[in-house]
Amino acid sequence: MPDTTIAIVYGTRPEIIKLAPVMTALAGRARVVTIATGQHLDLGRQAEAALTGPARW
Repeated sequence: MPDTTIAIVYGTRPEIIKLAPVMTALAGRARVVTIATGQHLDLGRQAEAALTGPARW
């Protein structure tokens, strides 16, 4: 397990889509924690699940 933890904060579905390549690039290099601001929460959950696997809510 990597020693570095990186938090990625997003609020909208487009932000998740734009951050998906960043999260993919960080996989295995750092522990990535995603933080949703609650804006468009349902759409955000769907997008995150589609791009990164099941969300841990």
